[in-house]
Amino acid sequence: MEKLKIMSSNILIISVVILGLYLLATFFEQRKADKLEIINKGYELGKGLIISQTFYQGHHFTLKYNIKGVEYKYEGQCEKDCANLKTFDSVRFKYVPKDPKIIVTELEGGY
Repeated sequence: MEKLKIMSSNILIISVVILGLYLLATFFEQRKADKLEIINKGYELGKGLIISQTFYQGHHFTLKYNIKGVEYKYEGQCEKDCANLKTFDSVRFKYVPKDPKIIVTELEGGY
């Protein structure tokens, strides 16, 4: 009887963890889809410079760009082939004119 309780508890815990991971992944996918929808309604093109990169648990980068005299920084994750990417390389991006903080780069999916 005790083994049955332990086994059912373990199954419940594993189920809750899997459900949590699924909901988290769904949330981030929806958030990205919403961002791309906003950008694709009306965007302008720009160029920025990669000022830093990290390779820990994926290829992350920091992009510095300037829109109408205001400097912005964006942190993103490379989803395309970035083997030849170097610091201070130029990267194209799309941005929302009303809110230049909302961008998607050519290194990410959805560009």
